[in-house]
Amino acid sequence: MVQTQVLNPPENYIDSEQRNENSIVVRLTFGQTSFILPGDIEESGESHLVDEYDARLNSTILKAAHHGSGGSSTNSFLDAVSPKLALISSAYESRYDHPRPETLRRLADHDIEAYWTATHGNIVLTSDGATIDIATQRQAPTDPTSVRDGDPVEPGTDGPVTHRESIKVAGGSSPPSSGTETDTPVPTTTAPTSSTTGTSVATDGGTETTAPVTGESPLAVKTVHADADGDDTDNLADEYIVFTNTGSHSLDVSGWTVSDASSHTYTIPSDTTIEAGETLTLHTGEGTDAGNDLYWGSGSAIWNNGGDTITVTNAQDEQVLTEEY
Repeated sequence: MVQTQVLNPPENYIDSEQRNENSIVVRLTFGQTSFILPGDIEESGESHLVDEYDARLNSTILKAAHHGSGGSSTNSFLDAVSPKLALISSAYESRYDHPRPETLRRLADHDIEAYWTATHGNIVLTSDGATIDIATQRQAPTDPTSVRDGDPVEPGTDGPVTHRESIKVAGGSSPPSSGTETDTPVPTTTAPTSSTTGTSVATDGGTETTAPVTGESPLAVKTVHADADGDDTDNLADEYIVFTNTGSHSLDVSGWTVSDASSHTYTIPSDTTIEAGETLTLHTGEGTDAGNDLYWGSGSAIWNNGGDTITVTNAQDEQVLTEEY
C-alpha cells in the first residue's frame, strides 16, 4: 500500500513573513521506494523539517522545492533527504530564473541527477515498490549543471514518453514517526528474491583483467574505463565497461540489467548475445548501438572515478555478478 504522510506545516506554523514556508509537505512511501514533495518551502521550512525529522526524511525521489529557487534545496536538507534524483518543475525562461544556478550547483555537489520539465517535458515515474522507472518526453541532460543545455519544450506540448533509466532501491527507509498519516491500498508487486554469484575483481580505469566466474554465469568484467579522457561530462561515450563471456557457450543477456552503487540502472536490449570468449562494451553516453557496442544514453557520468560497484542482474532478477573497483 501507499503510505502518505503530511510533514508540514507544523501545528503552530513556522514564524515567517513568507507564507511559502508553511506549504504542505507530503512524503509518500510505496514498498522500498519513497518520494518527498516539499511544495514551495524554502530555507526556514527546510530547516524545520531537518530539525524535526533529520535522516528520517531520506527519500528516493525529491521534487525540488519552490521550482528550484535559490533559497530551497539547502545543503542540510539535501543531506537529510539524500535522494537519487530531483524533479524540477518550471518554465525554461522563468521570470525568477528558476531553477537557480546555485541550487543546481548544490544538487551537483550532492551527486543528484536532475530532470527538468522545461527540457525533459512530461516526466513519468512508475514504482513497483522496489524499482522506479523514469520516462520523459524528451532526452536531455540530467547533470544539474547542464540541464539548460537541453532544448526547451514548449509548455503544453503533448506526446509519448520514453523510458530513460531505472532506479533499484536496496533496503528502504522507515517513514518519519510523526506527522499526519493515511494508508491507501494499491496493487503491489513483490520483488523476486535475488541470489549472488560471481567473483569480485578489482579493476582500474583502462586496466584489463579477466576474472574466473564461480556459479552459474560466465559473465565477467574485463575492463573498467571510468575516467574518460578530458572532462567526463563532455566525453561520456569514453566512460565505459567491457564485459566478457568466459564460458564455452554463447550467453544470452537480453533483458539483463547493469547498475552502479547509486542504483542507476541500464537494461540490455533484446536479442543481445555474447559469444564464448567475446565481449560487450557499455558506454555511458549517447550513441547508436552496434552489435555488442551499446550506449546507456545517460546525460551524466555513471561510474565514479574513485571506485564503484558494478552489479549485473539477469532477466529473472537474479544477481549474477557483483564487482568492486
